[in-house]
Amino acid sequence: MNSIVWLTFANTLKLRGHIRGEEVIVLLVDSGAFHNFISRSLLQKLALLVDRTKTFRLMVGNGFTVRSIGVCRGLELHMQGLSVMQFFFSL
Repeated sequence: MNSIVWLTFANTLKLRGHIRGEEVIVLLVDSGAFHNFISRSLLQKLALLVDRTKTFRLMVGNGFTVRSIGVCRGLELHMQGLSVMQFFFSL
């Protein structure tokens, strides 16, 4: 949740990246999780398509629970000279 509202800690790894030409901040957290997440506000700003999935709730590191409404499939993220195409769950 802290990363969603831009409250991060000194040891959080942040990289600049681009999605469809829009600069984004990529927060990397090695928590053992294997999912990628994207904010709803960025989805709306870039008019990205979201495949509606069964709604699920996710408890984040500080104990808050957030709800996902779907997944953005095959989204290309460019950062540090690399491009990755992944699924991103909306939060």
